Amino acid sequence: MKSGRSAWLAMAALCAVLATMVVVRSRTAAPGAGSAAAPRSDRAPAALIPSGAPPVPDFTVVDFDGRPLRSADFHGKVTILNFWATWCGPCRIEIPEFVALQKEYPDRLQIVGLSMDDAAADDVRRFADAQHVNYRVGMATPAVAALFGGVPALPTSFLIDASGRVVARHIGLYDADGWNREVRALAGLSYDGQVDFSDAGPALLGQITDQTEIPGVDLSGLTPTERHIALQRMSSEPCTCGCGLTIAQCRLSDPACDVSLPLAQKIVAEVKRRGA
Repeated sequence: MKSGRSAWLAMAALCAVLATMVVVRSRTAAPGAGSAAAPRSDRAPAALIPSGAPPVPDFTVVDFDGRPLRSADFHGKVTILNFWATWCGPCRIEIPEFVALQKEYPDRLQIVGLSMDDAAADDVRRFADAQHVNYRVGMATPAVAALFGGVPALPTSFLIDASGRVVARHIGLYDADGWNREVRALAGLSYDGQVDFSDAGPALLGQITDQTEIPGVDLSGLTPTERHIALQRMSSEPCTCGCGLTIAQCRLSDPACDVSLPLAQKIVAEVKRRGA
């Protein structure tokens, strides 16, 4: 079994892989500058948020100014909750984009950075200061990450509407224009292109319902009762890969995990053999 520290260190390697997979995109202008120059359509944003979008999990940490940083306060503005680390190359690329985005929408957007560094908080604070970070930053904990269904790679960011509902998760480096478009849509501003939050639901945070599909696991041969039993077991039994999540959460957050997959398949086989 991997230790929690080993699992977090393994995330660094995965972060580096993601950095090499990122599609090259234009960064000739900051999000604010690009959006100001581009013409905007006058159409009103459509209804974007499905009724099943889950509320942001309840947590409290202390930010680098010594103030409580509570998810209960994520209301009234669009929020980007960014899990990052100082050693993460894609995270370093995102920081100036987030700084520009926060400057452009100070009354409509709040960005929150939760560092998953093993380094001391003072070291992370100095790094953030050197990067001229203009949004709230604090230290994450494994418990906070688990509330969001785990953080399979860095950066991982969650987009939260002004009512405190989680509407999207972006794993890896996300396009700056995409952030700008989604923030404008949630803030009730006109925007270009398309925005679709139709996938927002409990599974976004690793929360399991009887309708949840588990990546790589065939549940089609189970009766409704058997499916319920299998999903309950997957959402209560821990994965042994060292992630600190349940089997179901691990499958949802990291479908490439080769530890959670056979564990989930074993549960399905046992439930099918025993019957409801």
